[in-house]
Amino acid sequence: MEHPDDNVRLNQHTEVVHAALKAGVKHLLYTSFAFPPKGQIPTNHVHLLTEQMILKSGIDYTFLRNALYMDFVDVLGLKEAIQSGELITYPGNWLFNSVTRKDLALATAVVLTTTGHLNQIYELTAPRSWDFSELAEVLSELTGKRIVHRQDSSIQHWIYSFLGKIDTASTSKDMERLMGRPVTSLKESLFTFLQV
Repeated sequence: MEHPDDNVRLNQHTEVVHAALKAGVKHLLYTSFAFPPKGQIPTNHVHLLTEQMILKSGIDYTFLRNALYMDFVDVLGLKEAIQSGELITYPGNWLFNSVTRKDLALATAVVLTTTGHLNQIYELTAPRSWDFSELAEVLSELTGKRIVHRQDSSIQHWIYSFLGKIDTASTSKDMERLMGRPVTSLKESLFTFLQV
């Protein structure tokens, strides 16, 4: 379990890289975060700082940059949306490249069990993004009840602040190439979070 304090996490990652060097480890696989910011590395960006540390170590690497887990939809009030007929979100041009943990596990398993991944960086995201209006449409399909999307600036939830700080919109075909199949659809992904 990762520590919630980024400074502690970075110290832990530093210790692991130093231990790997000392032990003569030839290849490190690191699970990072998709599409990190370019340019100056923010001092609190644990994943980018860890990537840089691994690069400087000289150890061969593979970086698996995971998209935002599809799990995040579970805090959006889906059951309330089904009951009221409205999916209400904070205003913004939100787009999501989210994927399921199961798909990420499969892509990772492929990297671990096949060759050709040395010193590669994979952006493990969906190949196309979706938005809240599409989410409302899929909820309507799954429930047989009309659900519309509406934005409301009075909505207060920590998730929107978090989403605003990361790239949830950029897409890549890396994941589908690794898996050899399409990513799990939004509709199929939602089954886990709904009891309909």
